[in-house]
Amino acid sequence: MMMTQCDPSGERSEPIDSNGPSDDLKSTSIANIPAHNKALGSVFILDNVLLPLLRYDISSKKVRESNLRSSLHLTYAKKFSSRVCRFVEQQEKGVQLIIPSNIEELCSEETGEIQKGQVKMRTIERLVSEWNTILTHSIKCELQQKPKNNLPMGEVDFWRRRHVVLSDIMEQIKHPRVQRILELTQTSGSALVIKFQKNISDLEKLAVEAADNAKFLSTLERHLRTINDGSLSSMITALPSLVDGMRMVWTISRHYNKDERMLPLMERVSFHVAFRVKAIVKPSSLLVRNDLNLVKEKVRQSKILLESWRRSYMSTRELMEEMGSSQRRWEFDKVLLFEQTDYMAKTCDDLLSIIDSVNDFKCFFSPDLLAITGEKDDVNHIVSCMDGLTNAIVTCNFDMFEISNKNKWQTAMEDFHNEVAYIETRARAFIERAFQQLRSSKVAFELLVNLSSVKSRTGIHRLVEERFKDVLDRYESELGEAKVLFRKYKDHPPLCRRYQKTPGIVACVHDIYLRAKSAVVLFQKHGDMLSTPRGENVKRKYLSFAKEVDSFKAKTFNDWTVRVKDDVHDGLRRPILKRNDDKHGLISVIETNFSNELRITIAEAMQFNTLGYHVSESLAHLVLQQSIYDEYMIELEKLSHSYNGIFRVLCPLENSTLSRHIEQLNIAIQPGFVSVNWSSQCISAYVQKANTAIDVFKTILCEIKKHTSSLDCIVKNIGKFSLVGIKTVSEGTLTRATLDALDNEILANGVYIESEHKAMGPLVRKVEMIVKQADVSLTLVPSYYQYWEKKAYNAFVELITRSLITLFYFNGIQSFQDVSLLLKRGLKTILHSLNQHNRWKANSCEEATLSRDDGNEDRFTFKDDIERNPSLRVLLRAAKSHTLSIGN
Repeated sequence: MMMTQCDPSGERSEPIDSNGPSDDLKSTSIANIPAHNKALGSVFILDNVLLPLLRYDISSKKVRESNLRSSLHLTYAKKFSSRVCRFVEQQEKGVQLIIPSNIEELCSEETGEIQKGQVKMRTIERLVSEWNTILTHSIKCELQQKPKNNLPMGEVDFWRRRHVVLSDIMEQIKHPRVQRILELTQTSGSALVIKFQKNISDLEKLAVEAADNAKFLSTLERHLRTINDGSLSSMITALPSLVDGMRMVWTISRHYNKDERMLPLMERVSFHVAFRVKAIVKPSSLLVRNDLNLVKEKVRQSKILLESWRRSYMSTRELMEEMGSSQRRWEFDKVLLFEQTDYMAKTCDDLLSIIDSVNDFKCFFSPDLLAITGEKDDVNHIVSCMDGLTNAIVTCNFDMFEISNKNKWQTAMEDFHNEVAYIETRARAFIERAFQQLRSSKVAFELLVNLSSVKSRTGIHRLVEERFKDVLDRYESELGEAKVLFRKYKDHPPLCRRYQKTPGIVACVHDIYLRAKSAVVLFQKHGDMLSTPRGENVKRKYLSFAKEVDSFKAKTFNDWTVRVKDDVHDGLRRPILKRNDDKHGLISVIETNFSNELRITIAEAMQFNTLGYHVSESLAHLVLQQSIYDEYMIELEKLSHSYNGIFRVLCPLENSTLSRHIEQLNIAIQPGFVSVNWSSQCISAYVQKANTAIDVFKTILCEIKKHTSSLDCIVKNIGKFSLVGIKTVSEGTLTRATLDALDNEILANGVYIESEHKAMGPLVRKVEMIVKQADVSLTLVPSYYQYWEKKAYNAFVELITRSLITLFYFNGIQSFQDVSLLLKRGLKTILHSLNQHNRWKANSCEEATLSRDDGNEDRFTFKDDIERNPSLRVLLRAAKSHTLSIGN
């Protein structure tokens, strides 16, 4: 918003801008206004505080549009601001009748003395003469005053200002002191009174005329304000009311009932309407915008506004003529009032034709046309010509709304029409060529239908209507291509993802058929396209192709229905499990035995159902059961994985040990290989029972593996142990005490080994208990006891071998006799320690004894077997040879 400019009489010379507070205004401070200029400060506060509050919506931070701009609130606020401005200016710079400070002395009641006092009388006459001069100058100035601008509000403000100025002078003249001075002057018979009375009479006439004109023109102010700063729609609405108000002023007013008063006012209205249209309709800025519909609406409303000015005048004239002779004739110079606005309306009509032409070309030569035809160069050339259509209008260096530039404007319009004719010629040639090499009949038809409904140039529209025959030619070619594809792919089609072969064939040929059908469906929407002889021929070819495709699809489906009937029966009769060798061929594994043909049949049935075919009841039931079969297969896969996992980790010893349990497990699994098939109702119960058997077997196997691991650990500890310590043989010397200490150490370590060996028995008994948990009659196989006795025997052999080797590290050996003594003593003691390790009874882990003739029992140990062990004999011979070599 900008600050209102005032003339010395307090009148605004330009309207207030209502675009909200600007940055310049926000930086303006009232402190920058001169202190002596109170009028400027008052206007600043009113125009920059009061009016913005009425115009500006603080919550939305937007300017309120015509709903408030044209309201009485805003009009009264502006009027109040103007009056304050005029009042302050009148107080500071208005006409003031000088009244001397000794006026009371001059106007005293002693009349006789005043008449005799020549000095006082000359003072009064001089005062009246000064008043006369002021009044004469004021009258002359007022008669010379003119409105400050050519706008109608300028005339309203002119009469309002004159009314204020003259009313103020008349108020001063009516002051009691001024009237007393005039009475004294009239009593003295001075000729100044006559001149003063004449000036007063002239002022009264001017004041009455100003008051009357200001009063009647104020009735038009609200409409004039709308014309001044309203929108186009509000101006169009306000203009008839304004003209009707001017008619009332013409009828009632005592001064505006003459041509010399009303005609200038109407000229100002005509000028203001033309001025506002020029400000809104600027081709240099409007025609370069992309939204031509918005530009067109502005130009259209401007044309309506200009035509509404003449139409309102003529309507008012007809109304007054219908009222009869009692009304004064409403007739003014139409050239002055309407020549400019009529010319501008015609120019707006030319602009509308320009916008329509450009818009029609842009709608026709859209990106869709380029996508269909593919003629990029031709389309781009025509589009560039379209873009240059408005260049001459946009870049013109003259005001097209001025009548003086009429010839220039006509020349510019002729250039425009010539360019339009050139584009039409190029467009015709392009359309004829492009629609003869169409890429798709369907898309081309849609484009033609759209272009037919779009308002375009008459020649182009007619040419578009003729292109439908080219679409039929293109469709006939596409129909031939569809037949070739059908015959090519009906046996070996390119299958879509996850499609089986038979429904894939049907889907492929159906897709080819739908492509041909979709275009015909579109053609049927254009009523007369297929009813022509050419259209009837194309329709017959399409129907023949459709029958051939339908016959092929029906035959394919029926053949498939017959073929899959046996596949479904055989697939459902299959057992749910089967046995196969694993990939290494070492063990036999079980697998889910769901028929691949049955799986394919279910998928094909679902796909045929999706394609709209009605499958048999048995196939439909099979499809509905698919989710159940999937759940069964998942459970059976888990079952197979668990079962196969058991036998992959089962060692030969465990296999023989748990042979009876394995038989029981296989008995639980066996129905899946024989009696339970995919049509059985007991699959879930079978899976649950088999899983229970597997879990029980896993539990037993886990316990046995745990105890087997403990047994294996004991055996390994025995085998890795040495009855002779390294420290003993490395630090001692060969003496009797040393040999005794060595014997004691071997016997003590033998006791530890005995405890380790005895710990094997309880572990084996735990295995016996685990085996008997499921069935008391079950026992461990003899091979289990033999296995661990053999492992213990080998561990003792390894123990003795390690102990004998340790003796070779004895440092105290001096001669062959020492070596022989050490080996004999050590071997004897080591073998003696073996007498503490009893062997087990056959098929048991209980310690065995030998009965003697005297009734006593001897231990049954590993000693005799170990003494006969070939590896120990080889070791002893090697030791003896080594000893002989040392002796030599």
